[in-house]
Amino acid sequence: MKPIPTIEEYLNLANWCYQAKRVELGYYGDFFWIKNSSFTVEDLDFPKQPYCILLILYDAVGFAPVSLGKEAGWRAVGDYAVSEQKSGRSEINYGVDFELMIIERTVTDAEILDALGSNCTFIDDEQEDDSRFWQIMNKLQPYCYLSSSDKSFCTVKSKSLRDSLNTPEIFAREEQTHRDYARAERAKAWNDLGPECGTEICVEPDCSRLRIKLAGRCFLHQML
Repeated sequence: MKPIPTIEEYLNLANWCYQAKRVELGYYGDFFWIKNSSFTVEDLDFPKQPYCILLILYDAVGFAPVSLGKEAGWRAVGDYAVSEQKSGRSEINYGVDFELMIIERTVTDAEILDALGSNCTFIDDEQEDDSRFWQIMNKLQPYCYLSSSDKSFCTVKSKSLRDSLNTPEIFAREEQTHRDYARAERAKAWNDLGPECGTEICVEPDCSRLRIKLAGRCFLHQML
């Protein structure tokens, strides 16, 4: 049996390994897509010319017009919300699952509803294999489509822009984020369950460590 680490090794992630999602790349017609990359919107180069943001989903289907449709600079369009024309970078940090398009022109309500219909979302689907998704993309011709939930999916018109969202720097940043989270979670567990105060020893065979207060095992046998 592999020996368990020391508490110091456990808290410092000596036995921890980051399991990244497998990034997938592809193309469809004029669009290049990337799936499961850990990029953020801040990594995206925004259009050089004016554009609008079409918010398809915000947290749940139908919430976009309720959440943003009445805010300044936005209007509700059916189950969606669309921004006024913007220039330069835009802050897109909604903190919830979202699905949007960046479109480099003024888009009318009729165009949006004709393309999307009602209650349209692809956020939990396999967009790359969905013919209706690509029909909508071809109709609206967005600069970028982006969905963000447990997985991410992005389409752009430029291969170099797509590839800029899949770099070693982005991967390293995501790994560090997960590492910091794992370290904080382990520290919290130690604060909640430790120390190993006994007075009995751990019930696991060949373990001489004292048990924690709330269980018959030592801290590491309880956690691993």
